[in-house]
Amino acid sequence: MSVSERIALNKELCGLLGIPWHEVVDEDADLMYCSCGEMGGDINGFEVHCNRLNPDFTTEAGRVQLSKIMWKRKDFDKFLREQINGSYWLELEEYIERYVNDDNGAFAIAARDYLKQQKGGINEKS
Repeated sequence: MSVSERIALNKELCGLLGIPWHEVVDEDADLMYCSCGEMGGDINGFEVHCNRLNPDFTTEAGRVQLSKIMWKRKDFDKFLREQINGSYWLELEEYIERYVNDDNGAFAIAARDYLKQQKGGINEKS
């Protein structure tokens, strides 16, 4: 997965989950404005701001964060059943290998696709 694909995936997931995404939305000669409303004049400071606040659900820590978010949803069991087609115990090892140990965004992609099917995902939180 390229950097631009990873960023697009994370940005889309944030939108589906109702999590703010930070990026420069306007800049003039001296100031830049973030989508969160913060402003500043240093592009390096803005890159640090955005990188620190934007989640990356393709990393190990990001998968844990996304798992916790998905776990809190009232339809988490439905999501999990759709990912494990068949016997839970027989396919648990395959699930872990496919989603938990994968560093290529497979779990984030599965969550995004599921949330898109649920018409945005935000309304299904418990």
